Amino acid sequence: MQKVRQSLLSAMGRNGWNVTFSIGVVTFRTPPDSVDGMLKVADAFMYSVKHSGKNRIKHREIEYQAA
Repeated sequence: MQKVRQSLLSAMGRNGWNVTFSIGVVTFRTPPDSVDGMLKVADAFMYSVKHSGKNRIKHREIEYQAA
């Protein structure tokens, strides 16, 4: 993910755009029953990464349990 982030930052820099990237990566030990459930968990994690500071990469392993 670090290489991906660096490539994105380089591309933005070439265009003169002051942009940063916050990336959240989720690994499910036990996946949700649906893609929608998976996206909901991943989306919530991405926003938590974004709110914890700019230009970060975080990874979380999740043992999913249905509510």
